[in-house]
Amino acid sequence: MSPNGKDDRSMVERVAEAIWMSNRPEGAPDYGELNGMEKFQVELIARDCIKAMREPTDDMMYAGSIVDDTCFSTEKVWIEMIDAALKED
Repeated sequence: MSPNGKDDRSMVERVAEAIWMSNRPEGAPDYGELNGMEKFQVELIARDCIKAMREPTDDMMYAGSIVDDTCFSTEKVWIEMIDAALKED
């Protein structure tokens, strides 16, 4: 964590940990305990997941376009678009 309380790991690392922790076999170590090759393999999957999100869906584009202009921030647009993607299930 950075001094401002934000996660300073790369997005690939964050997504890799989420993938691992959601799918790890019973008794398997936490993501932070994996060796370098194991982390590398999970990070390859994470990269593919992130690449799949490169082209936003129509719902994501709409969500990003309706963010209140008075408090515009790239972070808020990003969050709204990702939230829209998660609602598409």
